[in-house]
Amino acid sequence: MPDIVAHAFSDPDQFYSAIRNWVEGFVTERGDYRAEFTRVDFSRLWISRGEESLARVVTVTPRVERTTILFGTDQDQPALRVAGIEVAPDEAAVISFGSADHVWSPEASRWGGISLTREDLAALGQAISGREVMPPSFTHRIKPSTSAFLRLRHLHKAARHLAKKAPDILAKPEVARAMEDALAEAMVLCLASAEPRQCAQHPCASRDGIAPLRRRHPCQSGPDAVYFAALRRNRGPGAHASRLLP
Repeated sequence: MPDIVAHAFSDPDQFYSAIRNWVEGFVTERGDYRAEFTRVDFSRLWISRGEESLARVVTVTPRVERTTILFGTDQDQPALRVAGIEVAPDEAAVISFGSADHVWSPEASRWGGISLTREDLAALGQAISGREVMPPSFTHRIKPSTSAFLRLRHLHKAARHLAKKAPDILAKPEVARAMEDALAEAMVLCLASAEPRQCAQHPCASRDGIAPLRRRHPCQSGPDAVYFAALRRNRGPGAHASRLLP
């Protein structure tokens, strides 16, 4: 039976606490904060989906060894910026395990994530695409084939809909198994068909002069200019700063 979570939030602290990947962050825009978060953990594959009403920057540090694809779920929203890389609506970011990557949205955002373990990804890659799909060494941007990405988006949206509106149906073993298999195939095909676009810089590089919110790498010398400048410009009544998670 999948583990299903679907909640609405008005407090960014609570929203970031609900996200699995040890997130710390700031809302960088004045206004009333509203967010929704949906998570479904199948037996092998995990998905998550979020909507946030205000601009924000977060640092995501995966602490479970899985390959994660992060993408915008709305074609009309501005590009996300992941680890200093602009990720357009028809692109995705593949998140490296053990990294500490900034994910910045300049306004309201809608995003999705999907992940598999290294072992499951390798086995499914061989079975579905005929070759091993390797986990990334660095966070990077990809452009999947249009058909593969469209299928992933549709399945991801359908899984979110069932998790929110009909969790009892999604919890049925045959439904969960079929949905997980379809999502896993879509994820593998996105990776196998992807055109590599750009890699994040080596951890010792400055990534636009920005260090993780809690700490700075010894090789980084500049202040957190870009994101903290946005925070300083917008902080005031109605702006939020989330607590830093352990």
